[in-house]
Amino acid sequence: MSSISWTSTTSGNWNTGSNWSGGSPPTATDDVTINTSASITVTYSSGSAAVLSLTTGSNDTLLITGGKLAIDGNATMYGLVSESGGTFTLAGAHYAMNGGLNQSAGTVRIASGTLTLANSSTIGGTISGAALNLSGGNDSIAASAALSVAELALTGANVTLSTNLAETGIFAMTSGVLSAGTNNVSLTGQASLLGGIVTGSGSLTLGGATEMNANVFEGDLKISNTGTVDQTGYSYIGYNGTDVVTFTNAHGALWRLDGDTTLYGNASTAIAN
Repeated sequence: MSSISWTSTTSGNWNTGSNWSGGSPPTATDDVTINTSASITVTYSSGSAAVLSLTTGSNDTLLITGGKLAIDGNATMYGLVSESGGTFTLAGAHYAMNGGLNQSAGTVRIASGTLTLANSSTIGGTISGAALNLSGGNDSIAASAALSVAELALTGANVTLSTNLAETGIFAMTSGVLSAGTNNVSLTGQASLLGGIVTGSGSLTLGGATEMNANVFEGDLKISNTGTVDQTGYSYIGYNGTDVVTFTNAHGALWRLDGDTTLYGNASTAIAN
């Protein structure tokens, strides 16, 4: 195991050996640091490479345009990660994109652990694998996005959907805003709605075991429960007063009211026989 750092004072290609302290591109046994005083972009464009860990500074952008780059351990990226092609694989336990992700195409594969997007991000390609946490900033999930993770968490980000969102695994929301617009949200696995605001005019389908506490539902949402909802705290439905929020409990579904629900404006509920 060795440490290798980017020594060039200008932007350049990852695969150019003279840009690195060791005189050659990093390998799978290297802890890699990119931390410069000036704002630069390090581009990974082709080939297949792996490193042990990665740390980038706030001035530095990692741009992936092609090829395959893997981080076999942990990664903390204080600068922006931008992806327009290729595959970026994260195979450790914890990864933080503190500078955000700007993805127009390509794939981020979370082989294990949790990827945290801690700043404003755009998801326009594929993110697949283990766990994704949207924790801060203003995030957008574009119409071109393909999101397929075992666990999706919203813990502070303001997320805008430009496509339908379907989570079949674990979904957890503790704060922030999910703005669905006219798009539909389907949560068919285990869901924890423990804070934050969900707004839109499409449908919100709860198809698994859902815990609900301290949520606000706005807009003209059509909420449908086909599984089991345990409401352990308060929820506000149709909070703006002029919203037309409907909550339908399907035949055979269970909605346990262990907390308080306040219906505002034109909000309504319907229970199937």
